[in-house]
Amino acid sequence: MKTFNPSKFQKDAVANITDMFVSVWKQNDRQLPIVFKSPTGSGKTFMTSLFIRGLNHLPQWKEDKAFIWITFSDDLAMQSKNKFLEYFENMLENRALTVADINQGKLYQNDILFLNWQKVIAKSAETRILRRPEDVEWQKETGKYFEDVIEQTQADGRQIILIIDEAHKNKDTKLAKDIIDKIDPKVIIHITATPNEKDELEARRLGSFCEVPRVEVVEQGLIKEAIVTQTKEDFEGMSGKDLDKVLLENGIKKREELKAELKALGKDINPLMLIQLPNDDSKLVEKGEQKKEDIVMEYLLRNKIPAHRIARWFDKNPRPKGLEDNNDEHDFLLFKQTAGTGWDCPRASVLVMFREIQSNTFYTQTVGRILRMPEPQDKEDYKNNPNLRLGYLYTNYKRKEVIIPDQNPANKPLTEFAYRKKGVSNIELPSDYISRLDYGDIRVSSKFQEVFRTELNKHFKITNSDILGKAEAKLKKAGLDLKDTLVNEVVANARFEDYDNLAFDFRKKGSDVSLEMSVSDIEKTFNYLCYQVLREQEDDKAKYSNVARSWSVLKQALRVWFKTVLQDDHIYWYKIFIKDVRRGDESKFRPAITKALRAYKPISDGLLTEKKKRLKKKKHTFLRYKKNINTQKITRLYLKNYVH
Repeated sequence: MKTFNPSKFQKDAVANITDMFVSVWKQNDRQLPIVFKSPTGSGKTFMTSLFIRGLNHLPQWKEDKAFIWITFSDDLAMQSKNKFLEYFENMLENRALTVADINQGKLYQNDILFLNWQKVIAKSAETRILRRPEDVEWQKETGKYFEDVIEQTQADGRQIILIIDEAHKNKDTKLAKDIIDKIDPKVIIHITATPNEKDELEARRLGSFCEVPRVEVVEQGLIKEAIVTQTKEDFEGMSGKDLDKVLLENGIKKREELKAELKALGKDINPLMLIQLPNDDSKLVEKGEQKKEDIVMEYLLRNKIPAHRIARWFDKNPRPKGLEDNNDEHDFLLFKQTAGTGWDCPRASVLVMFREIQSNTFYTQTVGRILRMPEPQDKEDYKNNPNLRLGYLYTNYKRKEVIIPDQNPANKPLTEFAYRKKGVSNIELPSDYISRLDYGDIRVSSKFQEVFRTELNKHFKITNSDILGKAEAKLKKAGLDLKDTLVNEVVANARFEDYDNLAFDFRKKGSDVSLEMSVSDIEKTFNYLCYQVLREQEDDKAKYSNVARSWSVLKQALRVWFKTVLQDDHIYWYKIFIKDVRRGDESKFRPAITKALRAYKPISDGLLTEKKKRLKKKKHTFLRYKKNINTQKITRLYLKNYVH
């Protein structure tokens, strides 16, 4: 049986929170905050669990109470519950519940309900199955709602203590506030490494702000001293090489160095190298390119890495059992965002992180997977090995282009639902559809090329009488960089000592390294920018909804145009285009392409209209019979653009 012995800083933190709790409880107000600020990797869940268990035995405080422990995903809710059970095993005095226990109708004394916040604040019917509809006719025939549990618990005179994990997220929306008001807890415990400023100020005013210093967590051997990025030296002699492979090469080299150092210490620890693939990897396929997964696997296998030492954890690939064990045989793990949150693997030391295909969003929680130390109990063994007290990040993100995701999730389109009222047997929804003609793409590429060439020549003031030299001079005069050079810039020499502020420090720390871009990277970047320029069009007269079917048409039109104005070297053309489009609002090509797309739209619409006239509209009815309705709802289906 694994034992969990709290360190001194953990004991001190639990004692401080307990004292604050008893003091705050004596006040007359409700929803009083206690802010528990503690670094990632410090054992926040463990300390909070010790605090909860300790309340059962306080001689100076006796109350009939229950707890609601809120997280921000089902996985984290179950993880928190399972950790609680693991910490105390047979000595557990509090019942650990989940949404599956809602039908018991109320919380009994000392119950802890572990709940995914989204299940009670989201508006879609699928995720609000726990919430009670205001209209009685729409309520389910059997079972309890979240509101029933709260109301009955309160009716029994039992106080609810609300614990919000990762409290800096989502809590301040109106829906979240409505739920907190419904629970109306006496005390709210905010657990976070980066507290909301308003919550922190209020807690400091009440004397209920508890902070665990990061230095104490490092000294205890729980987390690494810092996360460091690739260095300038790592890129020496790498100019002109494929950047994906450069990152992999450097990551593998570092893993081997750490492995040798651990072996010299007599440690049976196999350092794990994490390789985060873009979450939107499928977009590469749409552009006719290899997925990062295939590129990585080919590279590893070509470098004689045995396949059985490469783990995968994404899509249909489950996490291998024992992956977290210090001596597990896997040397590499390929994953997407699966392992980004809530997964601990202390032997993970190296992270190769590829940027998203369509976004510069940098997910800092992924970097947290290389934050923990493998043997806190043997921290003294590592005191003379500074390399083993660091996490290593190799990435193709640029410092200045990185977007840190907002604390609140992006607004998602709401799914509309129709509910079956009691007594209604069958439901019929009439549906109209036509054959799929409008794919939202650029139709008839040859005509588009004619319009495109005309509009770009007009934009750059090029005439049919301009031979190559004259056309080139006009492009240069327009502001295009015609030099035959193109570099990649990536972050280097950055050291992040405070992981929880990495999101804010990424642009400030380190420096940029410029590398001459490889032919492979140039082609990939050119394809991506063709895709991106179409995707970003905001003018309806220049917008084509099916970018996946249209970007290659734009690419070919650019190639045809370039051939008429510059020397016949497509890599040179791509360099010019990439350098210009990267300038954002100062780009010369972006407005020119928008003009061409707008000019072609009437022609494209005319071609579609001609085809539509030849087809007849068909009507169908969507039937949903009572015997097939299990959840008392059906989704309103829109069968527009149905494909035969």
